[in-house]
Amino acid sequence: MRSGFALVISAALAALWHAAAPAEAQAGGQERIQLAVDASEAEAVLAALDAKKAGADDDFRTFVLSEDLARRAPALRRTLDAWVREDLVAAARRALPYLPEEAFIRARVYLVIKPLSNSFVFDVSTDAAIFLYLDPEVTAAKFAKT
Repeated sequence: MRSGFALVISAALAALWHAAAPAEAQAGGQERIQLAVDASEAEAVLAALDAKKAGADDDFRTFVLSEDLARRAPALRRTLDAWVREDLVAAARRALPYLPEEAFIRARVYLVIKPLSNSFVFDVSTDAAIFLYLDPEVTAAKFAKT
């Protein structure tokens, strides 16, 4: 049985297959793979935790400054450092042979630390944003494969 994390990522990748006209892809010189990881949200939470500062949102401030998150900070840091070292473009290249020739993999992956442990995809009709909960239980290798 697939984990919830793998199911979210599989659904996200399926939704991201933009079947643009081949002429458009060739004319624009676009690569078939356009992926980026944005760890700024997770970095900001860890920085706020280190500095004991947070944004204006009281609920989020409470979460960021909580003892529970402070205890989890070392594991979150290790996970974040490992995940951002993964080569997602290489992983996407391994997936391309299984997709239609005109398919694209285009997304920005946001690594997030937040009160809820869910991951989700947003705005798949344009440039998809995949919000992945930074889960220390998910290895870097599994992150890259899902």
